Amino acid sequence: MKKILLTFLLAIAVNAWAGSFTIDLTDKNISVDDAESYFNSWFCLDSDCSFEKIRDYCDEIGMRHQVFQQYYCGTKIEYAKLFVHSKGGFLTSVNGKIMETEQKPEKSSSKLVQSISIAEKKGEKMIVSVETEDGTLYRPAFKLFDAEKMEDVYIDAETNDTLKVVSKINKASINAKAVTPYNDWQEIIGYEQNGSYYLIDEERGIVTMDATKAYIDYENDDDLYSFINRCRVFDEGFKLGDEVNFVGLWHTVFDKITINSVQDGAWSSITDTRPDVYIKIKDKEGLIIYESGYYTDVASRVVFDLSSEVIDVLSSKLPDLLIEVWDYDPLGSDDLIDRMVMKGVCFGDEQELPLESNTGLVTATCSTKATGTILFGNAAHWGMEKVYDFYKEKFGRCSFDNNKSIIYNLVNVQDDGNLFKGMFLNASACSYIAPFPMAYGLGAMLWYEETLLQRSMFPIVALDVMAHEFTHLVTAFNGNEGLVYEGESGSLNESFSDIMAISVENYVKNTCDWTIGEDIMILSSNMRDMRNPKNSGEGHFPAPDTYMGEFWANTLDFSETGDKGGVHTNSGVQNKWYYLLCEGGSGVNDNGDLYNVVGIGIEKAQQIVYRNLIQYIPNEATYMDARNCSLLATQDLFGKDSQEYLSVADAWYAVGVGEKYISTSDAGISLEDVNIYTEGRTIIVENATDAITVSDALGRVVGKEDAQIVPAETRKFPVPSSGVYVVKIGNRSASVLVR
Repeated sequence: MKKILLTFLLAIAVNAWAGSFTIDLTDKNISVDDAESYFNSWFCLDSDCSFEKIRDYCDEIGMRHQVFQQYYCGTKIEYAKLFVHSKGGFLTSVNGKIMETEQKPEKSSSKLVQSISIAEKKGEKMIVSVETEDGTLYRPAFKLFDAEKMEDVYIDAETNDTLKVVSKINKASINAKAVTPYNDWQEIIGYEQNGSYYLIDEERGIVTMDATKAYIDYENDDDLYSFINRCRVFDEGFKLGDEVNFVGLWHTVFDKITINSVQDGAWSSITDTRPDVYIKIKDKEGLIIYESGYYTDVASRVVFDLSSEVIDVLSSKLPDLLIEVWDYDPLGSDDLIDRMVMKGVCFGDEQELPLESNTGLVTATCSTKATGTILFGNAAHWGMEKVYDFYKEKFGRCSFDNNKSIIYNLVNVQDDGNLFKGMFLNASACSYIAPFPMAYGLGAMLWYEETLLQRSMFPIVALDVMAHEFTHLVTAFNGNEGLVYEGESGSLNESFSDIMAISVENYVKNTCDWTIGEDIMILSSNMRDMRNPKNSGEGHFPAPDTYMGEFWANTLDFSETGDKGGVHTNSGVQNKWYYLLCEGGSGVNDNGDLYNVVGIGIEKAQQIVYRNLIQYIPNEATYMDARNCSLLATQDLFGKDSQEYLSVADAWYAVGVGEKYISTSDAGISLEDVNIYTEGRTIIVENATDAITVSDALGRVVGKEDAQIVPAETRKFPVPSSGVYVVKIGNRSASVLVR
């Protein structure tokens, strides 16, 4: 009965993907000493399968981790391992990848026995997995090492076919440099094959691709694998000496500028009856980047062919270029007829745009042509490498799922009105469909004054945006099914992503600007401001900095216009909490509450946030859940009586979530006419006649007394442990730190 019950219990908790699995055993009360005896029954393995412990260690927070290698008939199965995690003598989780019984090779084959004996003479015998169109196939093999090529070679023990070759030195990986639009030249890892260079990072598992011409055939294939198969891996690197460079070979450039008409009297000339038209193109600094020759005696339909000039539309971060229309005058000074403004262009597209006239004397258009997007592929590749490094260095996390899954970076994803709806103006992480790619649009134009266009965003490959979207994947793969994307839990989902975006920027640049999207926004200086959420987007996208305070969005409006209950708006509350936790600060919130928070720095704060996200936060979390769970995470890392614990609580109070926490010494504090102090692990209240309730940080009542008649007596409340307790006296309350 015990065996059957346990198997069923574990089966409903298994999270499997591509042959790997994770099992959450928290609170199952299974002794770590019993774990090994259950392996075969848990996974329905027959007696031919066995496990050998190859590693046993404890980490920095006291958790124990054991690694078991799987064997079949005494033969090692390459890379088949169980990872067993425990704390306090009880299992918390199991994960890994194993060979299942139905996948086993036929042990009755005499050829198998004979081949394995040959393998013993030639190399290490083992069973190895091979990926086929029909799934994973396990084959008897022997492993040889090619010293000349520095490769492990796996030879089929029955057919002598080569099953797989694994490089031991990752010789295809190359150190390279890439020019990026927001961060200049940066070091990256590329990939070399037959003299071609690609934006592939084997070590981190990052593949950066151009999705310009990719599509999903929703009537036939309807999956992201088919979409990715239609994307092109960026391969525009070239070698200069011993160094590989990925440069901005692809741009959006001018093709033609057409003057359609020039009104009479637009120029001053005694001898000319028609203007001798030419143009100058200037950047926002007033520098001439192009000047044409002139056409004689024309006032309409003049075409300036710029197709061979390679005048890059993205000449600077500023979107606007100035096109001046001039009349050449051989007898005097040339006449400036008009200044015309091009309000930006969609990168990667061929298009024709009207030019905005300053004087109204000239009508004209400009056309552009696409010569590529590698510039933004570089940015996506470099940025994702940095995001990966941050999560690995700070939290030991490998890829979004902590299982080294490949990260597909898809640049210039087109709006298909379906899965990639709105992608021109968006970046996203597809957390609900394998293989879970990162997708980046290249910005878009917005209509204004009915006929003209204004660029609102630059290509959405900024570092903080990538970190934000990647964190959505981390949240989805936190082992607890993530956070429901609506209402308060959706706001927390967005806020966790903003928090890690700021943390990644600090990791890379060693500074915090506390804004999101500052590199890509054009009509404002940022998308969100964590220091002052009410000023997000320079006031265009105000967010609350206090729970249920000013600018709080309706959490029950799940419509598209309601942003699924204000997920991008109400995130401002936890964003402000994080800023205060890191930097500290004092003030008055929207509830009229005075607050003073001691900052603990971003290094400690990000550890608290990550532990909350991975270990504690429930799927439909409220802001009170976020507060209480962050306190549990802080308690794990720093203890209840730490400054970190107090700062976490004080920062939540500052944004209107939870009670105010007040440290107290043995001398006590005063709450108007009432005195409160501690003696050891006892809270003492003097001069109070109202009813008293004492609760711990999670709201659990640990002491209670009814009101009493004057004269008031001293009342004592023993508490079970050190930490912060809320003392409620009538309708007043204070918090006391018991050390």
